[in-house]
Amino acid sequence: MSAVHPEQAVIDYEFGKSSKIKIFFLALIIIFCSFIYYFPFLGIVENQLKMALTTNPSCPINYKDLKFDLFFPKIILNNINISGRCVNNSFVKLDHAKLHFRGFSLSPIGPFFKVETSLKKKPFSLYAGVGFSSATVKIEKQTLNLTDLKEILPVGLVGKVKVSSKVNMNYKKGSLSDLYLNVESKNFIIPSQNIQGFDLPTFNIKNLLILGQSKSEKEFTVKKLIVGDKDSPLRMDFKGPLKVNSKMFNYSTLDLDGKFTFSKEFIESPIGGILTGTLGLDQFDKQDNFYLAQLVGPLSMPALKKKK
Repeated sequence: MSAVHPEQAVIDYEFGKSSKIKIFFLALIIIFCSFIYYFPFLGIVENQLKMALTTNPSCPINYKDLKFDLFFPKIILNNINISGRCVNNSFVKLDHAKLHFRGFSLSPIGPFFKVETSLKKKPFSLYAGVGFSSATVKIEKQTLNLTDLKEILPVGLVGKVKVSSKVNMNYKKGSLSDLYLNVESKNFIIPSQNIQGFDLPTFNIKNLLILGQSKSEKEFTVKKLIVGDKDSPLRMDFKGPLKVNSKMFNYSTLDLDGKFTFSKEFIESPIGGILTGTLGLDQFDKQDNFYLAQLVGPLSMPALKKKK
């Protein structure tokens, strides 16, 4: 009888550490796929998503078709139409949006997505949690070109803004709540335009900060509206309530308190002299080279008035 080689005497049937890890993850994938296949998960998600988008009377969003992709799980919406009720009576069309599944949220209870789309061929993303009766949308430091938004803005503006926002939507009641908004820019420009018969020059404002929040859809509290810096032709610093007109946003009314001033160079220019003379700077109380005032009226045509 031949002798057993020492290396063949003991056979190790144990899997190596790396093999165990691979088998573990393979088992998880099989369990996940089986769950998706046998549990009507996709149908539930589709119904919640359709309800969130199409049944909100204040801002209905329609799409042509919806597809699922289980590879890096996501939902793809094509030919999206955002109603004019949402954005200044101007319809917005998107070619597509990809909703990447990121797990589940607790508020509202339901699936949580990262949404990727494009505005004017520029990438844009947000996060959305979709529940049975409400949804939460969050935007984190997304850069927007104001010239791409001219159809939905009350006046023509130029520059790039960085936007962060969060809002809760009840699509059964068609209402918004807990809105937070932060808009910043370092190259904000108000181009030349005619307002109330005046041909205004281009204002190279540079700095812009809008910070505010709302607990109801009827009123938005502007915590900071800061326009310009020490080198800008116009500087403003205001805060106060904005009464929201959800049907015609341009007619939402401002009632802000604060201060403003013009640069010496602007006041001494021909158009600056005419404008400041018409405005009647002498009527305003002055404090540290700023004029104390109220900024009131509709968003499309706000006016500066003497502070009460």
